Parts: sequence; C-alpha cells; structure tokens
Amino acid sequence: MRIALLIAVFALLTSFYPAFSIPVITANETIPSSPVYPSNYSFRSNWTDDVGGTGAIANVTFELTRPDGSVVNNSASNITEMWYVDLTQDALGPAGTYTFRWYAVNTTGHGTVTGNTTYTVQKGATETGLTVNGSASDFTTNVGEPYEIRATLNVSETFYITGNLTSASGSSPITVSGTANMTPGLYNVTAYYPGNENWTSSSVTRWVYVFGWAKSLAYRNTSLYVSAGTPVLISCRVLNSNTSQPISGYYVEIHNGTTNVTAGRTDAGGWFNYTLIVAGSTQEIKCALYTNETHYYNVSSNGTVPLISDFTPPAVTIHSPTGTYSVTSVVLNFSSSDQVSGVSGCVYSLDGGPETPTSGFEVFTALGSGTHTVVVTCTDRAGNSRSVSSTFTVSPVPPVRSTVFNPSPERSNVFIPVLYPGQTKSIDIDASGHPVKKVVIRAVETSKYVYITVKRLDSNPVSEQPGNLVYGYLEMKEKNLRDSDISVYFALPSSWLSGKDPESVRLERFENGTWNPLPTVLVSRGEEYLYRSELPGFSYFAITAKKEEKVQPEAEPREEKPPERPKENKTIPPTEPEKPEFPVIWVVIAAVVAVFAALYWFRRG
Repeated sequence: MRIALLIAVFALLTSFYPAFSIPVITANETIPSSPVYPSNYSFRSNWTDDVGGTGAIANVTFELTRPDGSVVNNSASNITEMWYVDLTQDALGPAGTYTFRWYAVNTTGHGTVTGNTTYTVQKGATETGLTVNGSASDFTTNVGEPYEIRATLNVSETFYITGNLTSASGSSPITVSGTANMTPGLYNVTAYYPGNENWTSSSVTRWVYVFGWAKSLAYRNTSLYVSAGTPVLISCRVLNSNTSQPISGYYVEIHNGTTNVTAGRTDAGGWFNYTLIVAGSTQEIKCALYTNETHYYNVSSNGTVPLISDFTPPAVTIHSPTGTYSVTSVVLNFSSSDQVSGVSGCVYSLDGGPETPTSGFEVFTALGSGTHTVVVTCTDRAGNSRSVSSTFTVSPVPPVRSTVFNPSPERSNVFIPVLYPGQTKSIDIDASGHPVKKVVIRAVETSKYVYITVKRLDSNPVSEQPGNLVYGYLEMKEKNLRDSDISVYFALPSSWLSGKDPESVRLERFENGTWNPLPTVLVSRGEEYLYRSELPGFSYFAITAKKEEKVQPEAEPREEKPPERPKENKTIPPTEPEKPEFPVIWVVIAAVVAVFAALYWFRRG
C-alpha cells in the first residue's frame, strides 16, 4: 500500500513537467559541394529529437538567400531522418554566392534554426575556337587570295569576331569569307565572348600575314667597332612601307660581303637576329629580303654597313698628380686617345675607391698626409681597355696662424697670413657682451693676407626693418678671403628669450635692399642659448626671434548619436512555436498536497 502510494505521488509530480526537448541537426550536406554552373543541386540535413514518439520532427523548412538578396523558403521532404530539398539550376538562380539555413519543428511545437551556410556556384567555363582557312594557328596569305574565318563557342550565347581583317557577331558557329585585297602587312582576327553572370569570358586571336610588294628593311647592330673574337648582334627588320608596322614571317638573308651567312624568318617584332663572331678584319654586312625560300623575284636590301675590327686599347697618360704636395688639394689631369674606334669613356679610382666617370680633369680635396694612388682606365668603342696609375705624396699641412689686433668690447679684428684649400680656421671672439662667440672658416681656395672684422652695432645700419623682434645688429667684413665655407656661432641670454620661441631665432643677412633669414640651428640651452648659422658671405646682420605662440586647448568633441539603421525588408521565416509557460507555484502546491495526503494515509494504515 505504501509503495503504491509513493509511485502515485511521483507520477503526480512528474505530470506537471512537459517535454522541453528541441530538434538537433546532426548532418548538413550539399551535393555537389563545389558546384559549377549549370547543375542540379541537393541540400540535405539530418535531425534527431531525444523525446521520440510525440516529440519527433514534424517539419523542416529550407531558407535560401540569393546573391541579389532575395529570399526563398522551401519545405523539405523526408526520408527516415534525412530531410532534403532538390533544386534545378533555374530554380536555384544564377552563379554567385548564396547562403542558406534550416528551420525544424518537432511534434510538440518546439523548434530551432541553424546558422547561415555559404554556398558558392562558380561560373561555367567557355571555350572559343577560331580558324583561318581551316588552320587553327597564325595564317599566311598573299594579296588577292580568298580566306574563310570560322569561329565557335561551346555555349549558346552571342559572341563576336573583331580585328582589322573583318568583324561579325552571332551564335556559334560564325563564318566570314573574304579576299585579302588590303595592303601587305600584319592583320589580327579575334573571336571573343565577354562573359556574363553565369559564364566566364574567353577569346582567341589569330594573326594573318598578307604578303605583297610594299616592304622595307632596317639594319640594327650593337656596335660598328669590334675586337677580335667579339660576338656582335646583327639584326634585320621588315616593316610595312605604308604603315611602318613590323611584319613577321618574312624570309631574310644576312650577307657578309658576297657570302650568305645565315637566313630565317622575322619574329613578331619584324626582326631576324644573328650573332656574328668577328674574325679579325673589316666586314661588310647586308640584309636581303625575299618573299619566301623559293621566290627570289622580290629582293630588297638596305645597303652595306661595315664592321671595323679594333684590337688595340686606348693610349692613356696621367700628367698630374705626381711627386709631393704640401697642400691637401691636388688636380688630376690626364689625356687619352684611340686611333681606330675612338675612346668611349674613362673612369678613375683614388686609393682603391669606387670607379668614377671622368672627362680628364678632377680636383681631389681634403687629402690626408701620406702616399696616395690614382688609377685611370679608358675604354675604346670596340671594348678594349687600358689602365694606368700614378702615385703621389701629401706632406703634413702647416697649422693656420692668425693674429688678433686692436680688440674692443664691440669689435674683433683678425689677421690670417695664409689659408690653403681644405684648411679650417676657428676664430674665437673674446669681446665681453658680444653675441658672436666664434667664426669658423673652411678654405676652398688659397687665400693670403686675410683680414676679418666682427663688430657689434648699436642700431640698425639701414632703413629697412627686419620682420621680427631684434636682439641686435652686427657688421662682419673681410679682405682677401677667397672661396670659403663660413659658419658663425652666437649666443643669446635666456632672459631675452622669455616670451619668445627659441626655435624661431634667425640670423638675418642684409642683401639687395632686404633682410634675408639664414638657416639657423639651436646648438645648446642654458644660461645662454647657443646658435649656429652658415653664411653665404659677409654683410650687415640682425639677430631676430618671434613671439611665443600660446596653444589654445582643443574643444572637447560633441558626442554624436549614430544614425538609425534602416529597417530591413526581408522575407519572414517560419515562426517558431512559443514554449508553453507552466507557473511554478501550482507545481509546488500540488506537491505539498500530495505529501500531506501520503502522511495521512500512512497514519491510518
């Protein structure tokens, strides 16, 4: 009695919990898996449900989204646990990328939907065929001879024949007949299908060579001057005399004097090439043109061109540098000649460095003390080369001497007896309160008895005003200073730069009635800011700066709401059945009642 009562209570409790199982997909297959248009297609899926019986799969829907965005729903058929949808190419749609998904519902009304699967149908391949007079290759004919062009396409689509021989369009096959009554030359015929959403494009081109009487020859050779045993490229070219277009397929002979050296047909560019090995004497080269190997009635020639043999390299003589030099700048001067083909070019190398082209005169600057070697190599037009070298010595360079005379707080006067090319003189300005601290001179040419004056001015020496804030004015003068590179170092107190941009400081030079800012570099910061400028020459100078610009804080960007997305207009998939709701409170009450009933019966028993 008690056991039966417990079984009844358990049955009562479980009766309040319905089956919450949903369908589960176990397989998803497409046949074919890599389709090519056109084809038939099968989409298959397998479904299970762990309830069974009344919880079995009720129906399955196949949702297909085409490449254009349209959506189609198909009800799947069922064989055992496999659900399938079979579609023809017309039912599926054009080639392209599709997506699909499955909806399944069991007999209790519970359903599920799969994620999207991508399915791409490739375009079908097309093949275009083209023959000229039955030949599926380039074709040769003569003026006035008939021809027949036939084109085919392996699909039922409109395709085209174009080219400068004929044109047509239509369905496969296309046949065009005519007569080669145009001027001699090279013509093309192309059959092509442009392709569409279902078929790939394809094309084929044939070249038709129409022979006749209008031809011309051109001769090409890499060099007229050669050394013994040198391979020389001999090229002959055939052109249409009317259009100047190259003609391939013509028969050309290359003659050396009266001897026929070789023969052959011209290539697509109209050229026939031959490499001749020069034996060691002057040779006369000629190109001869014929209609073909057996018909010699149309001979044409461009005359003869000599090949001159040159076996002797150029003569080369270095005139300087030689001996010993007490300066760091020396001159390379040499001469070269070739009596047969002439000198094509020369290079030099200093102390084993890179070969540099030269015309016979170079200046070597900033040479170190010691022994140096220069090598000159000259080559003639036949390719023969000769190298000669010269060794010379640079003795230690004497130091630069200078004298400061009549110094004052505003002025510094310097005398330099001599400056040699490559020497550098650094002049320190010791005057107190003077903005210029140093002047550096790098000599390019020799200068003797040089006088340098650097003077601070109390006011603007000219009527023209600089464009920025002025710290002070300078006058720098020279006498007897030849071509040199000049640098000036000047300092500004940090107190004057307060409120100004230190990077804007410029040394401005007065020239042609105006103040011109010079490139100025900030060297160091501290109690004084040190700057360096390169001078194109001496003149009046002004030291200037700009006010410091205050950077305004950027306004915070306003937050913008993203635009609302437009509502999508899509086909509504089958509605999933709603899961029934079971209030938990009623389940609890029923359980309590069952328990009390069981206790009551236990006590009576």
